[in-house]
Amino acid sequence: MTPDELIEEREKEMGSSDRFMRRRAEERLDEWFAYLNETGSARTGGKYARNTLVSAYNAVRGFYRANYVGLIIEDAPSAWPAKSKHGLMLEDLGRLLEDG
Repeated sequence: MTPDELIEEREKEMGSSDRFMRRRAEERLDEWFAYLNETGSARTGGKYARNTLVSAYNAVRGFYRANYVGLIIEDAPSAWPAKSKHGLMLEDLGRLLEDG
C-alpha cells in the first residue's frame, strides 16, 4: 500500500461504527511488531535489537500522527521492558532474620 492509501484506510476505519474496525490499524501494528520480534532479520538471520523494534514501531505511530489520523495506543512497547524481579517481601525478610 502507498502512504496515501494507508491514510485513506485509517480515515475509513476511524469513521466506522464497529469498534473492532476502529482498532484495526493498532492491531496490525502490534502484529507487525510481534512478527519482527519473532522472525528477526531476513538479511542477517539474527534478531533485531529491542531498541530497533521500538524505533520502527514509533516511526509508524508518528506517520499516522503527522497525518492527523493518530493511533490510540495505551501500552506502547518500551526499549527497556519492566523487569519481573521482585524485591523482598516483609515476610521473607522476617524469615531471613529468624534463620540468621
